[in-house]
Amino acid sequence: MKNKFKYYILLFLVVFMLSCWKEIDNKSINDSKVIVALGDSLTFWYWLDEKFSYPSILTDILNKNWYNYKVINWWISWNTSKQLLDRISDFDEYKNAEIYLLNIWANDWLRKMNLDDMKENIIEIIKYLKEINPNWKIILFSIKLPITFGLWYSSDFNNVIKNISDKYDIAYFWNFLEDVQWKRELNLLDRMHPNKKWYEIISNNIYNYLIKNNYLKNK
Repeated sequence: MKNKFKYYILLFLVVFMLSCWKEIDNKSINDSKVIVALGDSLTFWYWLDEKFSYPSILTDILNKNWYNYKVINWWISWNTSKQLLDRISDFDEYKNAEIYLLNIWANDWLRKMNLDDMKENIIEIIKYLKEINPNWKIILFSIKLPITFGLWYSSDFNNVIKNISDKYDIAYFWNFLEDVQWKRELNLLDRMHPNKKWYEIISNNIYNYLIKNNYLKNK
């Protein structure tokens, strides 16, 4: 009888601890600071599971390092800067976000869109985000475009995003594709979209950039 009583006491304590853990865990999720990742299929988990997208992996890295953040993945494949601008009002619900990761050049580049138009689209996106909340941090991603896309086009493309960053005092992440660009073993079979290892490398690069520049709030 005595052993049976101890068993019930132990069972009660286990159930109680599990319920407390669940409550704390849910509270942690609900209280997470928000980072919004804007982009196209490079932000998406193209041909992969969602957990392998860079926003998901970045969330895991932040949480494992005791930063209570959740990275919202707001992508649409094949989106250009103009298409992102057209849906920019969708982000009003995230007006309390801490950081915006703005990575929207890949399809402008692939389609060789007019760079003046791309520049104006990105500027309008930035202006809109600043109107929603002037206090959040916007990080503008760029890329090192090879001259194989045309000497003048490549040179101008490589400069246009940096010029936007300088003019509007926006944080600048030079070469989103650093450590992964043109490495076949990090691409899927289409040789355009990233595999799991690619996303892991990019996520760690972004995390290190956030830490280096003190963009994350206290743990």
